[in-house]
Amino acid sequence: MHIYLNSSNGEEMNCESVLDPKDLKKMEPNETFEKQVTFKREINVTDHSTVHALSGMYEISFSFQKHDNDPFISLFPIELNSDKDPEILTVEQARDRTKEKDEVKKWFEEHEGEGMTIESEESILNDGIWTVIFRAIHKDGADRIIINMDAKSGEFGEIHYDKVGLETLKLLNE
Repeated sequence: MHIYLNSSNGEEMNCESVLDPKDLKKMEPNETFEKQVTFKREINVTDHSTVHALSGMYEISFSFQKHDNDPFISLFPIELNSDKDPEILTVEQARDRTKEKDEVKKWFEEHEGEGMTIESEESILNDGIWTVIFRAIHKDGADRIIINMDAKSGEFGEIHYDKVGLETLKLLNE
């Protein structure tokens, strides 16, 4: 069984695998089983470090892969309330911080000056790095700016620029 934790903003967080090889068995039609899982209120920032999960609404999704490769997927929401200060920047803090960087400000000014609508894409937290993406929509597709930042310190990493066509933009919107 694979379990993923998604925040209400759509950011996928890393979770520990709950696969136990002892759970693998042949099942007869209409046979059921029950498994109790206890989650730590932590998310993996890197392979070697975790932080307390931030307060907010999350969606737990889990899936089973049947022997004939037909997947079964289920989702349910949970709300986490933490009484501890966050050890990492929240996605909102990361997005706001990126807008303070001169290079990003300039990108916003240029695109807004041309009358383009700017949207935020799904941000990703992986290996202690927030990847924040904005796109400016135009008639041929979108211009994107992709900003990497350390999730704990807020220090900026690489900034990338990308152009996507209308077909790719449609896929990003799905």
